[in-house]
Amino acid sequence: MRSEIRRIQRQLGITMIYVTHDQVEAMTMGDRIMILHEGKIQQVGNPIEIYNHPANPFVATFIGSPPMNLAPADVNPDVSALILPGGEEIRLPEGSLSGIGKGRVTIGIRPEFLMPPEGTEGKGHPVFRAEVTNVEVLGHETVFSFLAGTEEWTAKWNGQWQIEPGDRIPIAIDEESICLFDGETGELLKKPVDRLRSIPATEGAAP
Repeated sequence: MRSEIRRIQRQLGITMIYVTHDQVEAMTMGDRIMILHEGKIQQVGNPIEIYNHPANPFVATFIGSPPMNLAPADVNPDVSALILPGGEEIRLPEGSLSGIGKGRVTIGIRPEFLMPPEGTEGKGHPVFRAEVTNVEVLGHETVFSFLAGTEEWTAKWNGQWQIEPGDRIPIAIDEESICLFDGETGELLKKPVDRLRSIPATEGAAP
């Protein structure tokens, strides 16, 4: 039905306002999305912009499935580290936290940017060990939750992985994909890099 409505809208060339509580419908059908919460506008933009650069924690968890992982963290810019509840430390490359003073923030990272450590060697991604709490092997991917400090986060790895609840495993984090929100206002302080890719034109193809 989503595809049919979208096809009709394109054929007729009309402007359509579609109201939904389903974030999948919003992402797949909208050219431009307005997200509301308690009657207030939270963010306006195209779907991929909102997915990549959510304006606040509400938008970050509304768009995306599984939603973005969030946790309070203390900033230590002297050593470029984020300290999670329980004392778990995520060390980032030097200068990653420039412009962000000491204090409390909310760290956000999408499940697909919590990666298996193999294959990330030499890329500088910080690695931390975490206790697995739940595992779902879906065939084409493995989705599991784990404790990041005292918070439960979700990771999504391609393929089939032999992981069991209770295992303590290494997890690499793509530091360029971290969001940082102000701990009090929820304002986005640090944007992740854009991940939108394009297919290069083949030789001899029409421009």
